[in-house]
Amino acid sequence: MKNAHQKALILRTGLTEQEAALRELRSEYLEVSKRLKIERKKYFDTHNAISGLEKKIREQMLEEEEKIRLLKSNTIALVKEILRSKTLWSADRDFFESFLQKALEEQRDEKKEEQRAAREEERKRKNEEKREGERAKERYESQSRYYENTEDLVKEWLQNRLNKEEKAELRKLYLELAQKFHPDKAETGDETNIFNRIMQRINEAYKHSDIEELRRIDKEYRHFGTVALVELDFLNLIQKEIEFIRESLSSMDEQLTVLKATRRRLEHSEIGKIQKMLKKEPHRTGELFQALGEKNYQELSILKSIFEGFKFFKEKGKFPKHFLDGRI
Repeated sequence: MKNAHQKALILRTGLTEQEAALRELRSEYLEVSKRLKIERKKYFDTHNAISGLEKKIREQMLEEEEKIRLLKSNTIALVKEILRSKTLWSADRDFFESFLQKALEEQRDEKKEEQRAAREEERKRKNEEKREGERAKERYESQSRYYENTEDLVKEWLQNRLNKEEKAELRKLYLELAQKFHPDKAETGDETNIFNRIMQRINEAYKHSDIEELRRIDKEYRHFGTVALVELDFLNLIQKEIEFIRESLSSMDEQLTVLKATRRRLEHSEIGKIQKMLKKEPHRTGELFQALGEKNYQELSILKSIFEGFKFFKEKGKFPKHFLDGRI
Protein backbone atom coordinates (compact mmCIF):
# COMPACT_ATOMS: atom_id res chain seq x y z
CA MET A 1 0.00 0.00 0.00
CA LYS A 2 2.93 2.34 0.72
CA ASN A 3 4.20 1.79 -2.78
CA ALA A 4 0.76 2.56 -4.17
CA HIS A 5 0.61 5.85 -2.27
CA GLN A 6 4.08 6.79 -3.53
CA LYS A 7 2.94 6.09 -7.07
CA ALA A 8 -0.16 8.24 -6.48
CA LEU A 9 2.02 11.10 -5.20
CA ILE A 10 4.19 10.95 -8.30
CA LEU A 11 1.12 10.87 -10.49
CA ARG A 12 -0.40 13.79 -8.58
CA THR A 13 2.56 15.97 -9.60
CA GLY A 14 2.11 15.05 -13.26
CA LEU A 15 -1.61 15.49 -12.90
CA THR A 16 -1.18 19.04 -11.58
CA GLU A 17 0.97 19.94 -14.60
CA GLN A 18 -1.53 18.44 -17.01
CA GLU A 19 -4.41 20.23 -15.28
CA ALA A 20 -2.58 23.54 -15.73
CA ALA A 21 -1.98 22.77 -19.41
CA LEU A 22 -5.65 21.84 -19.79
CA ARG A 23 -6.78 25.11 -18.22
CA GLU A 24 -4.60 27.07 -20.66
CA LEU A 25 -5.95 25.09 -23.60
CA ARG A 26 -9.54 25.60 -22.47
CA SER A 27 -8.91 29.34 -22.24
CA GLU A 28 -7.37 29.34 -25.72
CA TYR A 29 -10.28 27.28 -27.02
CA LEU A 30 -12.79 29.84 -25.70
CA GLU A 31 -10.81 32.70 -27.22
CA VAL A 32 -10.59 31.04 -30.64
CA SER A 33 -14.30 30.14 -30.43
CA LYS A 34 -15.12 33.83 -29.91
CA ARG A 35 -12.93 34.85 -32.85
CA LEU A 36 -14.53 32.19 -35.01
CA LYS A 37 -18.03 33.34 -34.02
CA ILE A 38 -17.13 36.96 -34.87
CA GLU A 39 -15.58 35.96 -38.20
CA ARG A 40 -18.61 33.85 -39.10
CA LYS A 41 -20.87 36.84 -38.43
CA LYS A 42 -18.67 39.09 -40.58
CA TYR A 43 -18.68 36.55 -43.39
CA PHE A 44 -22.45 36.01 -43.34
CA ASP A 45 -23.10 39.76 -43.07
CA THR A 46 -20.88 40.38 -46.10
CA HIS A 47 -22.35 37.45 -48.02
CA ASN A 48 -25.94 38.48 -47.29
CA ALA A 49 -25.30 42.13 -48.18
CA ILE A 50 -23.69 41.24 -51.52
CA SER A 51 -26.35 38.62 -52.28
CA GLY A 52 -29.05 41.19 -51.52
CA LEU A 53 -27.47 43.72 -53.88
CA GLU A 54 -27.10 41.10 -56.62
CA LYS A 55 -30.74 40.13 -56.16
CA LYS A 56 -31.89 43.78 -56.48
CA ILE A 57 -29.82 44.29 -59.62
CA ARG A 58 -31.09 41.04 -61.13
CA GLU A 59 -34.71 41.90 -60.30
CA GLN A 60 -34.39 45.34 -61.88
CA MET A 61 -32.78 43.93 -65.02
CA LEU A 62 -35.49 41.26 -65.33
CA GLU A 63 -38.20 43.88 -64.77
CA GLU A 64 -36.78 46.11 -67.51
CA GLU A 65 -36.37 43.15 -69.89
CA GLU A 66 -39.98 42.17 -69.24
CA LYS A 67 -41.08 45.76 -70.01
CA ILE A 68 -39.16 45.61 -73.29
CA ARG A 69 -40.73 42.27 -74.26
CA LEU A 70 -44.21 43.53 -73.40
CA LEU A 71 -43.70 46.79 -75.33
CA LYS A 72 -42.46 44.88 -78.38
CA SER A 73 -45.50 42.61 -78.27
CA ASN A 74 -47.85 45.60 -77.91
CA THR A 75 -46.14 47.37 -80.82
CA ILE A 76 -46.49 44.30 -83.06
CA ALA A 77 -50.17 44.00 -82.11
CA LEU A 78 -50.65 47.71 -82.88
CA VAL A 79 -48.98 47.37 -86.29
CA LYS A 80 -51.21 44.38 -87.17
CA GLU A 81 -54.24 46.44 -86.21
CA ILE A 82 -53.05 49.33 -88.42
CA LEU A 83 -52.50 46.95 -91.35
CA ARG A 84 -56.12 45.78 -91.09
CA SER A 85 -57.25 49.29 -92.03
CA LYS A 86 -58.65 49.48 -95.59
CA THR A 87 -57.86 53.19 -95.98
CA LEU A 88 -54.07 52.76 -95.53
CA TRP A 89 -51.95 54.30 -98.25
CA SER A 90 -49.78 51.94 -100.25
CA ALA A 91 -46.51 53.53 -99.10
CA ASP A 92 -47.58 53.41 -95.47
CA ARG A 93 -48.70 49.77 -95.88
CA ASP A 94 -45.28 48.85 -97.32
CA PHE A 95 -43.58 50.57 -94.41
CA PHE A 96 -45.67 48.82 -91.74
CA GLU A 97 -45.43 45.43 -93.46
CA SER A 98 -41.64 45.77 -93.64
CA PHE A 99 -41.53 46.86 -90.01
CA LEU A 100 -43.76 43.95 -88.95
CA GLN A 101 -41.70 41.42 -90.85
CA LYS A 102 -38.47 42.61 -89.23
CA ALA A 103 -40.10 42.75 -85.79
CA LEU A 104 -41.44 39.20 -86.09
CA GLU A 105 -38.05 37.95 -87.30
CA GLU A 106 -36.33 39.55 -84.33
CA GLN A 107 -38.96 38.09 -82.01
CA ARG A 108 -38.40 34.61 -83.47
CA ASP A 109 -34.62 35.03 -83.20
CA GLU A 110 -34.93 36.09 -79.56
CA LYS A 111 -37.16 33.12 -78.82
CA LYS A 112 -34.69 30.76 -80.52
CA GLU A 113 -31.84 32.29 -78.53
CA GLU A 114 -33.77 31.84 -75.28
CA GLN A 115 -34.49 28.21 -76.18
CA ARG A 116 -30.86 27.64 -77.16
CA ALA A 117 -29.67 29.15 -73.84
CA ALA A 118 -32.16 27.00 -71.94
CA ARG A 119 -30.98 23.86 -73.76
CA GLU A 120 -27.35 24.77 -73.09
CA GLU A 121 -28.09 25.31 -69.40
CA GLU A 122 -29.92 21.97 -69.25
CA ARG A 123 -27.02 20.25 -71.03
CA LYS A 124 -24.53 21.72 -68.56
CA ARG A 125 -26.70 20.63 -65.65
CA LYS A 126 -26.99 17.07 -66.94
CA ASN A 127 -23.26 16.88 -67.68
CA GLU A 128 -22.48 18.10 -64.18
CA GLU A 129 -24.87 15.54 -62.69
CA LYS A 130 -23.24 12.85 -64.82
CA ARG A 131 -19.74 13.91 -63.77
CA GLU A 132 -20.79 14.05 -60.12
CA GLY A 133 -22.29 10.56 -60.44
CA GLU A 134 -19.09 9.27 -62.00
CA ARG A 135 -17.01 10.90 -59.26
CA ALA A 136 -19.27 9.41 -56.57
CA LYS A 137 -18.98 5.99 -58.22
CA GLU A 138 -15.18 6.30 -58.38
CA ARG A 139 -15.03 7.33 -54.71
CA TYR A 140 -17.26 4.41 -53.73
CA GLU A 141 -15.25 1.89 -55.76
CA SER A 142 -11.98 3.31 -54.46
CA GLN A 143 -13.19 3.11 -50.86
CA SER A 144 -14.53 -0.41 -51.43
CA ARG A 145 -11.19 -1.55 -52.86
CA TYR A 146 -9.36 0.15 -50.01
CA TYR A 147 -11.51 -1.47 -47.33
CA GLU A 148 -11.37 -4.88 -49.01
CA ASN A 149 -7.59 -4.72 -49.34
CA THR A 150 -7.19 -3.35 -45.84
CA GLU A 151 -9.44 -6.02 -44.34
CA ASP A 152 -7.54 -8.78 -46.15
CA LEU A 153 -4.20 -7.37 -45.07
CA VAL A 154 -5.33 -6.99 -41.45
CA LYS A 155 -6.64 -10.56 -41.37
CA GLU A 156 -3.44 -11.92 -42.84
CA TRP A 157 -1.33 -9.81 -40.53
CA LEU A 158 -3.27 -10.87 -37.44
CA GLN A 159 -3.06 -14.51 -38.41
CA ASN A 160 0.66 -14.55 -39.12
CA ARG A 161 2.20 -12.01 -36.80
CA LEU A 162 2.05 -14.04 -33.56
CA ASN A 163 4.14 -17.13 -33.03
CA LYS A 164 3.17 -19.92 -30.69
CA GLU A 165 4.86 -18.37 -27.62
CA GLU A 166 3.31 -14.97 -28.26
CA LYS A 167 -0.14 -16.51 -28.63
CA ALA A 168 0.34 -18.19 -25.27
CA GLU A 169 1.49 -14.90 -23.74
CA LEU A 170 -1.49 -13.10 -25.31
CA ARG A 171 -3.90 -15.56 -23.73
CA LYS A 172 -2.12 -15.44 -20.37
CA LEU A 173 -2.04 -11.61 -20.25
CA TYR A 174 -5.67 -11.40 -21.22
CA LEU A 175 -6.78 -13.75 -18.46
CA GLU A 176 -4.64 -12.02 -15.82
CA LEU A 177 -5.81 -8.53 -16.76
CA ALA A 178 -9.43 -9.61 -17.14
CA GLN A 179 -9.35 -11.26 -13.72
CA LYS A 180 -7.83 -8.18 -12.12
CA PHE A 181 -9.94 -5.51 -13.81
CA HIS A 182 -13.28 -7.20 -14.27
CA PRO A 183 -15.98 -4.72 -13.14
CA ASP A 184 -17.26 -7.27 -10.63
CA LYS A 185 -13.98 -6.83 -8.75
CA ALA A 186 -14.62 -3.13 -8.18
CA GLU A 187 -15.47 -1.98 -4.67
CA THR A 188 -16.78 1.53 -5.44
CA GLY A 189 -18.68 3.31 -8.18
CA ASP A 190 -15.53 5.16 -9.30
CA GLU A 191 -13.63 1.89 -9.53
CA THR A 192 -16.45 0.34 -11.59
CA ASN A 193 -16.23 3.15 -14.16
CA ILE A 194 -12.44 2.83 -14.31
CA PHE A 195 -12.54 -0.97 -14.62
CA ASN A 196 -15.14 -0.73 -17.40
CA ARG A 197 -12.88 1.53 -19.45
CA ILE A 198 -9.84 -0.67 -18.84
CA MET A 199 -11.78 -3.81 -19.78
CA GLN A 200 -12.87 -2.20 -23.04
CA ARG A 201 -9.22 -1.69 -23.94
CA ILE A 202 -8.35 -5.24 -22.86
CA ASN A 203 -11.16 -6.84 -24.90
CA GLU A 204 -10.40 -4.74 -27.98
CA ALA A 205 -6.71 -5.63 -27.84
CA TYR A 206 -7.43 -9.35 -27.38
CA LYS A 207 -9.98 -9.32 -30.19
CA HIS A 208 -7.35 -8.01 -32.62
CA SER A 209 -4.50 -10.11 -31.17
CA ASP A 210 -2.73 -6.88 -30.24
CA ILE A 211 -0.22 -8.19 -27.73
CA GLU A 212 1.65 -4.87 -27.58
CA GLU A 213 -1.47 -3.08 -26.36
CA LEU A 214 -2.02 -5.74 -23.69
CA ARG A 215 1.59 -5.31 -22.60
CA ARG A 216 1.06 -1.55 -22.37
CA ILE A 217 -2.07 -2.02 -20.28
CA ASP A 218 -0.26 -4.46 -18.01
CA LYS A 219 2.67 -2.05 -17.62
CA GLU A 220 0.39 0.91 -16.91
CA TYR A 221 -1.82 -0.70 -14.29
CA ARG A 222 -0.14 -3.81 -12.85
CA HIS A 223 1.74 -2.10 -10.00
CA PHE A 224 -0.89 0.44 -9.02
CA GLY A 225 -3.21 0.16 -6.09
CA THR A 226 -6.67 1.68 -5.99
CA VAL A 227 -5.50 5.22 -5.04
CA ALA A 228 -2.92 5.39 -7.80
CA LEU A 229 -5.33 3.79 -10.23
CA VAL A 230 -7.84 6.60 -9.77
CA GLU A 231 -5.13 9.22 -10.29
CA LEU A 232 -3.82 7.46 -13.40
CA ASP A 233 -7.28 7.10 -14.88
CA PHE A 234 -7.98 10.78 -14.26
CA LEU A 235 -4.65 11.66 -15.88
CA ASN A 236 -5.55 9.61 -18.94
CA LEU A 237 -8.89 11.38 -19.20
CA ILE A 238 -7.18 14.78 -19.00
CA GLN A 239 -4.69 13.78 -21.69
CA LYS A 240 -7.53 12.68 -23.95
CA GLU A 241 -9.31 16.00 -23.44
CA ILE A 242 -6.07 17.85 -24.18
CA GLU A 243 -5.69 15.92 -27.43
CA PHE A 244 -9.31 16.59 -28.35
CA ILE A 245 -9.00 20.33 -27.68
CA ARG A 246 -5.77 20.52 -29.70
CA GLU A 247 -7.45 18.81 -32.64
CA SER A 248 -10.45 21.15 -32.29
CA LEU A 249 -8.17 24.20 -32.20
CA SER A 250 -6.43 23.04 -35.36
CA SER A 251 -9.79 22.60 -37.10
CA MET A 252 -11.03 25.98 -35.89
CA ASP A 253 -7.86 27.70 -37.10
CA GLU A 254 -8.44 26.19 -40.53
CA GLN A 255 -12.05 27.41 -40.51
CA LEU A 256 -10.90 30.90 -39.54
CA THR A 257 -8.39 30.97 -42.39
CA VAL A 258 -10.97 29.82 -44.95
CA LEU A 259 -13.65 32.23 -43.72
CA LYS A 260 -11.27 35.22 -43.78
CA ALA A 261 -10.01 34.36 -47.28
CA THR A 262 -13.55 33.86 -48.62
CA ARG A 263 -14.80 37.09 -47.03
CA ARG A 264 -11.87 39.05 -48.51
CA ARG A 265 -12.57 37.60 -51.97
CA LEU A 266 -16.19 38.69 -51.67
CA GLU A 267 -15.21 42.17 -50.50
CA HIS A 268 -12.68 42.63 -53.34
CA SER A 269 -14.99 41.39 -56.09
CA GLU A 270 -16.65 43.97 -58.36
CA ILE A 271 -20.04 43.55 -56.70
CA GLY A 272 -18.32 43.66 -53.30
CA LYS A 273 -16.69 47.01 -54.11
CA ILE A 274 -20.05 48.38 -55.26
CA GLN A 275 -21.74 47.18 -52.08
CA LYS A 276 -18.99 48.80 -49.99
CA MET A 277 -19.40 52.08 -51.87
CA LEU A 278 -23.18 52.06 -51.39
CA LYS A 279 -22.74 51.36 -47.68
CA LYS A 280 -20.70 54.56 -47.39
CA GLU A 281 -22.82 56.58 -49.86
CA PRO A 282 -26.36 55.15 -49.87
CA HIS A 283 -27.67 58.19 -51.79
CA ARG A 284 -25.88 56.88 -54.91
CA THR A 285 -28.09 53.78 -55.15
CA GLY A 286 -30.37 55.33 -57.77
CA GLU A 287 -27.37 56.50 -59.78
CA LEU A 288 -25.93 52.97 -59.72
CA PHE A 289 -29.10 51.27 -60.94
CA GLN A 290 -29.52 53.86 -63.66
CA ALA A 291 -25.97 53.24 -64.88
CA LEU A 292 -26.40 49.45 -64.80
CA GLY A 293 -29.68 49.68 -66.72
CA GLU A 294 -28.51 52.33 -69.19
CA LYS A 295 -28.59 49.98 -72.20
CA ASN A 296 -32.08 48.70 -71.41
CA TYR A 297 -33.19 52.24 -70.59
CA GLN A 298 -32.11 53.51 -74.03
CA GLU A 299 -33.82 50.61 -75.82
CA LEU A 300 -36.97 51.12 -73.77
CA SER A 301 -37.01 54.85 -74.62
CA ILE A 302 -36.71 54.12 -78.35
CA LEU A 303 -39.45 51.48 -78.19
CA LYS A 304 -41.77 53.84 -76.33
CA SER A 305 -41.16 56.54 -78.93
CA ILE A 306 -41.98 54.08 -81.75
CA PHE A 307 -45.11 52.81 -80.00
CA GLU A 308 -46.38 56.33 -79.33
CA GLY A 309 -45.65 57.30 -82.94
CA PHE A 310 -47.56 54.29 -84.27
CA LYS A 311 -50.42 54.98 -81.87
CA PHE A 312 -50.56 58.57 -83.08
CA PHE A 313 -50.62 57.30 -86.69
CA LYS A 314 -53.52 54.96 -85.93
CA GLU A 315 -55.56 57.79 -84.42
CA LYS A 316 -54.61 60.62 -86.81
CA GLY A 317 -53.61 58.78 -89.97
CA LYS A 318 -50.16 60.35 -89.99
CA PHE A 319 -46.94 60.31 -87.98
CA PRO A 320 -46.20 63.03 -85.41
CA LYS A 321 -43.97 65.87 -86.57
CA HIS A 322 -40.97 64.88 -84.47
CA PHE A 323 -41.49 61.11 -84.76
CA LEU A 324 -38.25 59.18 -84.31
CA ASP A 325 -38.08 56.33 -86.77
CA GLY A 326 -36.43 53.17 -85.44
CA ARG A 327 -36.46 49.44 -85.25
CA ILE A 328 -37.47 46.99 -82.54
